[in-house]
Amino acid sequence: MADYRLYVLDSNGHIQSAVELVYESDQEALEAAKAHVCRHGAELWRRDRRIGCFPGEAIAATNPVGMRPTALERAYQLARSGACASVAEIKARLKTEGLDDNQVFGPTLLAELRRLCAAHANAADRSAPQGREPRFLEPASRRAPSWPSSPVQAPVAPPLPRRRSTRMPSP
Repeated sequence: MADYRLYVLDSNGHIQSAVELVYESDQEALEAAKAHVCRHGAELWRRDRRIGCFPGEAIAATNPVGMRPTALERAYQLARSGACASVAEIKARLKTEGLDDNQVFGPTLLAELRRLCAAHANAADRSAPQGREPRFLEPASRRAPSWPSSPVQAPVAPPLPRRRSTRMPSP
């Protein structure tokens, strides 16, 4: 027998209540959990593993698969996509998508999201075409020569005088 927990969600996607279930297999628990699903949806978990997600009416209309990401998951998706350049933009986007931006807080999380935004925004900037055209060299036939056209002989230095040996003759 395995212990399962069904989290019933409210209209904001937050946990409203939890129902303890004990069944032999995941399939039996999934079948029993369907009876407890309210109009906002529910998730069935066994310890730290999500077994199933039951979308509510509002979620099913916008997401037929029923796997709506949490606010934190969506924040990371937005940061990695390069669509948002800052945490403020991520929070604004979460609000427009109907997710709770109050879950995105804390110095470590905010620093990580800032780092991801900067890294993926830079990658998007590098892959996007720049405003000015790259400069290419003209073919040699069109370039003005940078040396004189007539051959000039380089000046030759006079030969150096031979040095006398300062060595003492050996006895």
